[in-house]
Amino acid sequence: MGKTNNIVKEISSNIDKLIVNYLTNSISEKQKIELNSWIKENDENKKYFNEIRLVWNLWEDIKSVKNKDFSEDWNIINNRISKIDSKSKQNLFLLNLRKIAAIFIPVVIIVGLGLLYWNIPGFGRLVAFETQKNIKSITLPDNSVITLNKNSKIIYHRDIKTAESRELELSGEAFFNVTHNNTPFIVNAGKAIVKVVGTSFNINQKNNITSVVVVNGEVKVINKINTKLLVKGEKANVTENKINKIAVSDADLVWMYKKLVFKNANLKEVCEKIYKTYPEIKSYSFRGEMPDTKITTTFNKQSLKEVLEELKLHFNKNFFVKDEKLIISD
Repeated sequence: MGKTNNIVKEISSNIDKLIVNYLTNSISEKQKIELNSWIKENDENKKYFNEIRLVWNLWEDIKSVKNKDFSEDWNIINNRISKIDSKSKQNLFLLNLRKIAAIFIPVVIIVGLGLLYWNIPGFGRLVAFETQKNIKSITLPDNSVITLNKNSKIIYHRDIKTAESRELELSGEAFFNVTHNNTPFIVNAGKAIVKVVGTSFNINQKNNITSVVVVNGEVKVINKINTKLLVKGEKANVTENKINKIAVSDADLVWMYKKLVFKNANLKEVCEKIYKTYPEIKSYSFRGEMPDTKITTTFNKQSLKEVLEELKLHFNKNFFVKDEKLIISD
């Protein structure tokens, strides 16, 4: 009987070694064939393999969710166990592998689900909405309407309609038309926090500067050390330590209202505004010499075709769109 038990233990130990090699991507083709053959023998073997793999994968997922650097912790552990000879370390690990799986699987699942629910949009309390190459609008559960510029993203609470405060996070640029009710509407955008009750405003969060333009109503702009009130027609640039009120520019809301105002603008400046205004244009390029011509004119909600036809006359160039690219040529 003792001899039989020893054989069983030896087989179990060998399988555990194969599983460890598989999980660490150090398994040979011969070992892989042996492991697959063992898994297919019966349901119990398959279940055991899946349990160990589940522990491994869930732990990797949790590390990814938390985005934590474990290198320092690993160095401490590695220095401690390096004093044990390699055979003892392997035997110790293999001996406790089944116990680790039995205890750790429920814990990892609970912690993992908790982290997903509280931190990852789409899995629980948070909802994400983002744009790539097009301008898009979304109506929130409280009937507030947000229009996002290209390459922008918002994250908000699923229960924003009934929450004590309607709070969301913005990356990029968006125009907000906030429904008035008794709860504040809070936008976290880079170094700035914007608080309103019901109003219309634009936020452009880029790098370390957040620009806020108020179209209707008033908002409070808050950074690390200061708070300022903005009213209709005012604009502020916000950094971590400063809130500077500046004049509103014609270009601030051109992407939203498609009103193009050019004052002594050269061809490159004109093309840059067109690219930012019309979502059907994904890029632009010049063929031929750059003219010295500068123009002063205004386009108000005109179609792209109408704008390009007039620009042809101003610059004496050909303007055409091919594969979502604006091309200017002689």
